[in-house]
Amino acid sequence: MAVEIEIKLPNILVVEGKDELNFFAELLRNQGIQGVQILNVAGKDNIGPGLKAIAKAPNFKSLVTKVGIVRDADDNFNETFGKIQAALRGANLDVPTQPLVPTTGTPAVNVFICPALNTGGALEDLCIASVQNDPAIKCVDDYVNCLVAQKINSSKSVSKVKVQVLLASRVNGRGTPVRNMGEAALSKQWDWTQEAFADVKQYTLTTFG
Repeated sequence: MAVEIEIKLPNILVVEGKDELNFFAELLRNQGIQGVQILNVAGKDNIGPGLKAIAKAPNFKSLVTKVGIVRDADDNFNETFGKIQAALRGANLDVPTQPLVPTTGTPAVNVFICPALNTGGALEDLCIASVQNDPAIKCVDDYVNCLVAQKINSSKSVSKVKVQVLLASRVNGRGTPVRNMGEAALSKQWDWTQEAFADVKQYTLTTFG
């Protein structure tokens, strides 16, 4: 994240990276939610420094009324939430006592940890869950299971691998391969009506709707 941040809108959504930025930009557009500035802190380990920089940015105190924070749970949901709480304290922002429940101050702060409450994993888990009826998913599962059986897969996140394999079967509007989860969102590859996205859609509506 750049040292100087220009706050333009009253609603701020803080995400881990560019992939998540594109994903949520398309999700918010699909929901008809406007007036949200999505800020990418360039990595989950930069949430702390990123929030401090955002909170110190010109116009933040006078303009911002709502702050959303999205992060992958990875291996430990509670530990991840604890790190976000610590980062918020370090930035002198309100600290929610639990995810999905916004604070009552100004700005109100609401946290979503992917893929779901008290569950390890990542945003990619939601994407894979949303395509379980897709004809390609059997091929994806067979390929990934083969990698695991051969001890070739070195990734800790099977869902991230599955998303990459699935997207190898997709092309964007220009006829070129879709490279990542965020680009897949921008090229309308994810079906937002799927139940897998219900919680994250409710979060964005609760936070910014």
